[in-house]
Amino acid sequence: MMEEIYAEFLLSLHGFHSEAQYEALLNEAFLNNPNNSFLLELEECSHDFRSTKGCFMRYWGDSCAEINADAFGKRLLAGLESVYHTNTFTLADFGKRCALLWQDIPSNLAQTEPFWTLCYADDSLSWGDEAQTKTLYEKAFAFYGD
Repeated sequence: MMEEIYAEFLLSLHGFHSEAQYEALLNEAFLNNPNNSFLLELEECSHDFRSTKGCFMRYWGDSCAEINADAFGKRLLAGLESVYHTNTFTLADFGKRCALLWQDIPSNLAQTEPFWTLCYADDSLSWGDEAQTKTLYEKAFAFYGD
């Protein structure tokens, strides 16, 4: 469940989803597990994204918690895909946001697919190849299948 919460946090942090979506998922997790000290810590700092990000970095790093790449990736890529198809952002803006989001992915995942794609998919926009960028994003979105 922490993977889904972190994915939703990143989507909120980088403007793909509202903060309310992150808070709703966090609240649900906490209500289902009120004795979880990490969830309590997240609840206490939920309105301060900088502190929340620090909590997650400590959780994935210092506590040596193992992140489930599939659970994290499915939630993250599904969220990105839903925004991608709404055309809320230009392709260039979407790419910039994805590249910034990529920087917040735990380092043991960041350079693996489909996450690595978020770092470079918009590079081809600099020479006007929108089709290549779209192909790369759509391939990343399809990574986990249905």
